[in-house]
Amino acid sequence: MDFKVLDSDARTYRIDEAVAVLRAARKETEVRRRWLPWLCAYSGMRIEEAGQLTAEDFFQVGERWFLRVSTSGRRSLKTASSQRRIPIHPSLEAEGLLDFVRKVGKGRLFKSNRIQPLMSEWVRDTVGIKRPELSPNHGWRHFFEDLCALANMSDAARDFMTGRASGKSRDQYGRSELMLPGLAKAMDKIPDIIGLLMAEAEGGDQV
Repeated sequence: MDFKVLDSDARTYRIDEAVAVLRAARKETEVRRRWLPWLCAYSGMRIEEAGQLTAEDFFQVGERWFLRVSTSGRRSLKTASSQRRIPIHPSLEAEGLLDFVRKVGKGRLFKSNRIQPLMSEWVRDTVGIKRPELSPNHGWRHFFEDLCALANMSDAARDFMTGRASGKSRDQYGRSELMLPGLAKAMDKIPDIIGLLMAEAEGGDQV
């Protein structure tokens, strides 16, 4: 089968698969497996972008936390529009992401070697999601965009958060710090459906 011609809904995570991966990640002690699925699910970052994050990329404006996707420190990004700032979704705060970042304190959050194959192998072999058309890494990007659509997020906010270029002036959305509160409000429209489903699943496990 030529997976290149598959629709994005075939390559993205189904809701039960997303819940399974994030539940498995919650039990991990290896930091890449612990945090990369959660970061990608609630930010739309490419796995390589998330894997290059440093503690210094996280910053606060008022009471709200953001992360910076940039090329500083000799990091590479797919396109110029990939440089952006993303509000931290409340689900990531509740999960303890910022505590992890504070604990690292300085420098890279993750070992950068073999991130793509490492995460793909973990999803396939450890979590046990064998569906061949699923893209274990890039599937989170489609999943986040589906969450944005569910929340009726504006195209401008979604495109900025995911680093997609439309070729229009709105590509500059969020470049000014004045726009960060607006981005945070857009992010907050995304419901914590994963958290609710995980709670339901864990409750069922206890019966």
